[in-house]
Amino acid sequence: MNGSSFIASAENAVHLAIPRNPVEVVSSLPAIDCKALNPTLMQDFNPDESFHPVGGQFSSLSDLANATRFLLNPPRSSKGSLIRLSALRDWIRPSSPQPDTATESGLVWEILKLADSHGRIQRFYGKAGSLATFHSELIFNKKLQFGLVMLSTGYMSTGPLVREVLPLLLPGFESILEERTRERYAGVWKGDVNADDEIVVVVEGGMLSITNWRVNGHDFLRFYLGGLLDRVSLWSTGKLDEFRQAYSLFSLDRIH
Repeated sequence: MNGSSFIASAENAVHLAIPRNPVEVVSSLPAIDCKALNPTLMQDFNPDESFHPVGGQFSSLSDLANATRFLLNPPRSSKGSLIRLSALRDWIRPSSPQPDTATESGLVWEILKLADSHGRIQRFYGKAGSLATFHSELIFNKKLQFGLVMLSTGYMSTGPLVREVLPLLLPGFESILEERTRERYAGVWKGDVNADDEIVVVVEGGMLSITNWRVNGHDFLRFYLGGLLDRVSLWSTGKLDEFRQAYSLFSLDRIH
């Protein structure tokens, strides 16, 4: 993290992205009278005391990307980490809904809900900020393991652009995740003790499922689900290579 700072200095001034002439930017907006603007917006921005970030800090694309990687895939051990894994699990989740169907709020997050190619809701946890003509946004999805960082200067904030870009990226990352899942889990798994024991795992429709499960000569799916379903889906517990069975309440109602 060497691109973030609390102070604008001669050393880092060359790396600061600023509008060439802020007044030209804001004057291009409709219904804005440049004569009524704050005088500070009529001046070029220079890396002196007046340029120090009011919010307390400015950062770089690479540093924010590193922060996003940490949020997506934190160290397995919390030793030496400023944030405990248990705190992250509590942190990265919705805390309150919004009146619309597209957003929620988290402890520090603005959460955007998008439907993936299978119609399931994917939650993107983000944080945006704007100050005069400076705009930034960091947003990520833990399940699909990708994030987006956007920094801009000018009159347009990053929010609308992020909402245009994410739906374009989503199918590609879905495809990557499905392919990685298929490589790791799909196929025929044989028992070590009894060669007739086997489980057939497939990835279809964005789901990891068992379509054949034979144990000691018994068709477990037929026995367990009463033959009403041809598969049982697998739901990750959050630990690597550990899953729980997931089946619909409809199947249980039919069985009982």
